[in-house]
Amino acid sequence: MCDRKHELMEVHEVPRRAFLISLGLVAGALQAGIQPAFAAPYQDDWARCIHCHLMFFNGYRNNKGRCAAPGRTVHEAERGDFTKYQITYDDSTGPGQGDWRYCRKCGVLFFNGYAEKGVCAADRAGHEAAGWNFFLYHDRRRRQNEEDGWRYCSKCHALFNASTARNVGCPADGQAHQTPPTSYRFVVGRLLPTL
Repeated sequence: MCDRKHELMEVHEVPRRAFLISLGLVAGALQAGIQPAFAAPYQDDWARCIHCHLMFFNGYRNNKGRCAAPGRTVHEAERGDFTKYQITYDDSTGPGQGDWRYCRKCGVLFFNGYAEKGVCAADRAGHEAAGWNFFLYHDRRRRQNEEDGWRYCSKCHALFNASTARNVGCPADGQAHQTPPTSYRFVVGRLLPTL
């Protein structure tokens, strides 16, 4: 009985040379900066409002938040799966910025890192943070499942898409969003379309 068990162990035993080679490969990869892949936590169902160009949470069926564009009352997303965004939360890996929060009044993603909370479209007062502390990656190349062109508006403190924004939509004054020339250029994850 002992001999049979010993034979089985030898069959599944990794040769010493193969083991040492694999250790060298792993050590080399780690030294080169290649880190093991892991999935950062994220929340999907975010969308870009086609009127005010702000990132808003589109996951509530009966609450789409408050849009600041003239003549609009609620945010409206583009149609289709290709318009859903994923926002990472509680993660601090890579070049990025935390303190982005969901506003419980207007539904947008705003920067909560300043004492002044920007301008909320719901009541023109400051945004009110709720939920997770979101983390946005910036100043790097976008990956296949990401979209660039997202910027911080210095008037309303919300995240807007600079590549689609026009001269309307900022809750602070109804005009164009404004961003300092030295501000971060954010990339945001997108859900890939399902076929």
